[in-house]
Amino acid sequence: MNRLFSLLFLFLPLLSISQQSADVKQSAKRLKALQRLSTQYNIQSIIGPDVVEFEKDDHYGLVSLDGKVILPAKYYMIWKTYGSNLLMLWSEEGLAGFADHSGHIVIPVEYEIGEFIGNEQTITFSNGMHCVARNEKYGVIDTTGHLVVPLKYNEPVSVDVKNSLLYASGYNEGTDDWYYIVMNLDGDTLMTTDDIHYPNAEGIMAVRKGEVWNLYDTKKREFIKGDYDDVTMRDGGFISVQSNGQWSLYDTKKREYVLKGYEEYIIVHNDGLFSVKENGHWSLIDATGQKVYSDITKYIDDTVLFYPGASGLIWGWRGDAFGAVDTQGRTIIPFKERHELFDESIPDRIVMLDDFMIEIYDIKGTPLGNYESSIYLWQDYYNMERLPVNVDGKVALLDIKECKLLPFRYKEAYYVDDDHFCVTFDDDTKALIDNQGNIILKAPCEWIGYIGEGVYEFTVKSKSDPEKEVSYYADKYGNNTYKGK
Repeated sequence: MNRLFSLLFLFLPLLSISQQSADVKQSAKRLKALQRLSTQYNIQSIIGPDVVEFEKDDHYGLVSLDGKVILPAKYYMIWKTYGSNLLMLWSEEGLAGFADHSGHIVIPVEYEIGEFIGNEQTITFSNGMHCVARNEKYGVIDTTGHLVVPLKYNEPVSVDVKNSLLYASGYNEGTDDWYYIVMNLDGDTLMTTDDIHYPNAEGIMAVRKGEVWNLYDTKKREFIKGDYDDVTMRDGGFISVQSNGQWSLYDTKKREYVLKGYEEYIIVHNDGLFSVKENGHWSLIDATGQKVYSDITKYIDDTVLFYPGASGLIWGWRGDAFGAVDTQGRTIIPFKERHELFDESIPDRIVMLDDFMIEIYDIKGTPLGNYESSIYLWQDYYNMERLPVNVDGKVALLDIKECKLLPFRYKEAYYVDDDHFCVTFDDDTKALIDNQGNIILKAPCEWIGYIGEGVYEFTVKSKSDPEKEVSYYADKYGNNTYKGK
């Protein structure tokens, strides 16, 4: 038996290599099919492994890799959805419906969805359900087209998969008073309230009827605590509750109060610490009420903008300057005029992003590097392994974790997807590179972009007509359809 296992482990790497070789060949085959297809269609993106979106006369349709038209080019937009295998079809009138990858219309293009109704969860099916509207009345539809919740609410209906609930809201047209309805996934009404705080991680929600707040257990479908004047949901399973002008902290995991009798709602930080206000001063305390340090406003101006840090630091403002102190009030990250964007996801590292600046510190506040980004930075760039930075008039890739520059230098660089960059060399040639700086594709490109399913499109000037650009295709394995002709 031991010998059998030894042979198995010996052959596992060979099986992995064989599978990768098959993937490379399959990807190369798909690129060739795309290239043939591009001579007949204006390809926009790859919707699925064998389904391609194309454009004609400012409208969009779908075609298979073998050239069969799946949907004619008559839609304003076609989007992939999450939580289902359906595609969202948009009309110029702002209506939407859904089709499968074979082109079968599952849900007619007759509903108001997405940006046209202001619902941020536009293309996500939750538990097989999606919010839809008609004539500004909202309901919920499932992937078969059945209306689980009728179109009768004034605001989008939310689907809460974890707690098996639906939330709808509306207003009484005579009084303009708002109401909120909590339903099960079958659309049956469980309660109607005047206000609501949605469930925390423990499944506890807060609802208001008249002037009174109560806590409701969504799992047991029962009320557990109540008669509060005000309620604020907090992280870590805590809820700040107010009675008779005093704030307490309720632990929904232990089903008990852990702190009582403070002037303002209680702010929950990491490592079991809390901000509380007594006699006009904010203090940081532990779960027993013991003060870590008092009068926190000596160090940070406004505890409403008090950020609990994963590193144990406490972030906040001094006037227009943002920075961090430790639990003793000592300044660790210098207070500067910057955005409140910081990343503590890398062990022993703190990364500050501010428009075009990158600052890196260790957890003791020692500066490790200060760089100028070659691109505008925003929250989406968090957790990227590399960031393009300006170095001596060139662009280099900064390894955030190791706080060092990769040895390569470029004229320009921008993200193509999370793991690849398009870079421009001094001779103005472009290349597609990975996070390690390895060249995946190098050709006389005018542009490189990601079009889905592991495929990159790049354009090259036509030799017969320099004013025209021809599209070619590449993958992460180094396959591409450009022949240099």
